[in-house]
Amino acid sequence: MTWPASYYTYGTLIPDMTTASFCEGIVKGLQFFGCKPDYLIIDNAKALVTKHHVGADEIFNEQFSFFMRKLGILIDANNPRSPTSKSAVERTVGIVCDRCLSRLKKEKCQNIEEYGLRLLSLVDQYINKAPFRQRGSDTQRETLFKQYEKLKAHPLPDILPGFTKYYPGIKVPSNYLVNVEGHLYSVPYRFVGKQIDAEVCSSIVFFHDTKVIAGHLKSISDVPQILPEHMPKDHVALAKKRSMYNTQEAILAEAKLQSLELFGLCEIWLNRDGMQKKKACIYSINLYKRNYFNVSLLDEAVRRMRSSTDYRLWNTYTLRKILSEIKDEVMSSDTGRFMTQEDIIEDVLSNPDYTYLRTVKPVKGE
Repeated sequence: MTWPASYYTYGTLIPDMTTASFCEGIVKGLQFFGCKPDYLIIDNAKALVTKHHVGADEIFNEQFSFFMRKLGILIDANNPRSPTSKSAVERTVGIVCDRCLSRLKKEKCQNIEEYGLRLLSLVDQYINKAPFRQRGSDTQRETLFKQYEKLKAHPLPDILPGFTKYYPGIKVPSNYLVNVEGHLYSVPYRFVGKQIDAEVCSSIVFFHDTKVIAGHLKSISDVPQILPEHMPKDHVALAKKRSMYNTQEAILAEAKLQSLELFGLCEIWLNRDGMQKKKACIYSINLYKRNYFNVSLLDEAVRRMRSSTDYRLWNTYTLRKILSEIKDEVMSSDTGRFMTQEDIIEDVLSNPDYTYLRTVKPVKGE
């Protein structure tokens, strides 16, 4: 990177020719200069420019363009095969090769980072702090840069943005779950059918018309990340309902709130079959909560079902059948109520033919 008047230069090595490496190199260059320009003229590397023909408009790489917008620097691509339009950097590349790379080849460093730092120190020593143009002159490129160009440049923000992947024009599907790099993330459901953009680094940020609409930590699992505030009201209610009964303790606590008879039934189900009986418990709880039947009718149905010695009949189908029978009893009864087990016992004990039952002494163990 070179300033066009002073030829003040930043140079380093990057591990590859990817967009991320170019962007990281630009950030390090701006940190070295301590300021930023209005615009940057770039070459037509594939990592920066998608398409550019002589005399035609350039089409920038979306991720690079987005990164430079965050930096607040305009970009202009050099016209293909026209080196004179970026003569400053062309000349500087030659100087770097002559004065710096020739010396770097004689040195041994451990890795590319060390080579890059050593190259920068050579650039600073043999170019930036060397006499500018006239031999014997004390004027240095660094002096000219600080005296003229840096005063006209813009100060750097406190935090420079790092490179992030950018995915523009994503259409939000009907389930408001957006697929980014093979993982699903929710956005507010009101954006269904609209085009949004995504920025990916350690987190995922979604934009609509440059405004942030959602954010998630980057997922490492196949489970969709869904935030409750992104859901419509009916979906929130459904999700809340599903989360209510995740454990046996939660199921029993809810059953106990409805009825002790129901609590006893659910406790037996869960103790014998575990969470395999989760649906049966929830179905029974909902029968109580929806008030389709009087609680006393439901309790009586549970008691009658539990009186069966065949555990296979202890299911929601039997419960519904017994409820229907009790309802028929109520409809056909003169009193408008069904006969409970207590009623049956009371009738037996009040019958004169069974008076002896009230006086007989119980046998121990019976």
